[in-house]
Amino acid sequence: MTRESGIIVGAVSFQGNPYDAPSLPAVLSQVDSILGQRLNMVTSDRGYRGKRKIGVTSIEIPESGKRTKTASDKRQARDRFRRRAAIESIIGHLKHDHRMLCNYIMGQIGDAVNLFMACVAFNIRKFVWTLCFLYLKFFGHILRPNVQPVQAYA
Repeated sequence: MTRESGIIVGAVSFQGNPYDAPSLPAVLSQVDSILGQRLNMVTSDRGYRGKRKIGVTSIEIPESGKRTKTASDKRQARDRFRRRAAIESIIGHLKHDHRMLCNYIMGQIGDAVNLFMACVAFNIRKFVWTLCFLYLKFFGHILRPNVQPVQAYA
């Protein structure tokens, strides 16, 4: 997921339930092929165990404050990790709103198709809501009569 837009840019399904370290290089290569550029930094949770750097991509996980950092570094890290925590709710929405709790397509290919379709549906839904917002904002300004502000005297 991107930091600003919240659009899902990569999703890979794996057989079984692997932990983050062996699955991260495959996800990074998929995001690289989709975006056309390597990511500089990836933010992970504390459950990640593995290399701290894969190619040019550095992997950051929350630390317990062992090193001394400046106040601005701490604030930036806290903002990054709070943004990472927002991904958990996106995963929950994918499971409940886009039918990823139960997969009716059999096999590993079925799992990949189900994941792909759920991510596409999530991104299209986000795009449609953005278009609706822009449509209402645009026509709200055109159709609204010129209302002069009222000055209040106290």
